[in-house]
Amino acid sequence: MAVATNTSTKEVYYSENGLLEVPAGTYTVTYEIPRNNYTTVYVSSTGSNENDGQTAQTAVASIAYAQTLLNSSTAEGEKTIYLVDDTTFTNVEHTAVYNIKGCDASVTLTLNGEALLGPTNFDNITFIDSLYTNGNKVNFGSNITALKYTYIYISPKNDNVTTADDVTFNGGFDMYRAMLRLQSSNTAKISNGLNLTINGGSFNQIFFGKQDVTYNGDVNIVVNKVTLNNKLGFDSDTNASVFNGALQVVLNDGSGNKRVSQALKDVEAKNGTWFMYDDLKESLSNVKTEFRKYLDCKLNTTATAGTFKVENGSELENVWAIATNLYNPGVIYYSDDNG
Repeated sequence: MAVATNTSTKEVYYSENGLLEVPAGTYTVTYEIPRNNYTTVYVSSTGSNENDGQTAQTAVASIAYAQTLLNSSTAEGEKTIYLVDDTTFTNVEHTAVYNIKGCDASVTLTLNGEALLGPTNFDNITFIDSLYTNGNKVNFGSNITALKYTYIYISPKNDNVTTADDVTFNGGFDMYRAMLRLQSSNTAKISNGLNLTINGGSFNQIFFGKQDVTYNGDVNIVVNKVTLNNKLGFDSDTNASVFNGALQVVLNDGSGNKRVSQALKDVEAKNGTWFMYDDLKESLSNVKTEFRKYLDCKLNTTATAGTFKVENGSELENVWAIATNLYNPGVIYYSDDNG
């Protein structure tokens, strides 16, 4: 519905189809998307925002407009935007979690350096270009591929972001050509902290703490069995980040890396720095089936800096967690409280 109010006479004109015919004068005009009960919207490069987006044949033209329609939906529960074909990423502010999925995995989403404006789940898509998670809760599903020169920035794009990034990559994805970077843009220098979990999958490079970001909240990073084409690194040079909270890095399943440990030696966080990684040399495939469960535990961060928990530890008996000080090997810490 479109509404025009004459600023002099205060006379009001309405239109249900969005087209207004009014006498000459000065008006204040408002436009409202009609309420709907949509749970899905389709987007296509050949679509039109005159469509309702309820089928692939009546798709709308952009992700941003699809989100606008869902923002006006009265339906409860999960809402999904389906990409019919290749498209460019755009978005509007939203508080509900929106799933963005390709109708098939070959659909390419050009990220275009955009910053997310609300909580988002991605799956069944091929990425290209760059994206900022921008202080949102973001989940990358198990069927994502990245083309060359794809950058995922786990950080704000602008300094007006007041929430922490909470990002999960749920393995199986192929981002072998992608760079995953915890760094700012040229304009954003402040982050309110982050939680990053990577569960498997492949990347070209993963870099932590680049381009002098100031983290005012805790930074928790957990990496579980990632395949790297190139390198895993933590910047500690003059452009490295400042940590005003705690910094906790956990590398499981052989994700440990000397480059990270050497760099972390020079990184200081006001509330403490912890770097934990397993030193298990033997693959689970070489262990008898009945014993594999005893090795299938992963260290994870907790809300209390410096305290860690063993995932699956509570399901086993006599679990021991042992830690050695990386820079003072004579100091050993252990726990038999189920890890």
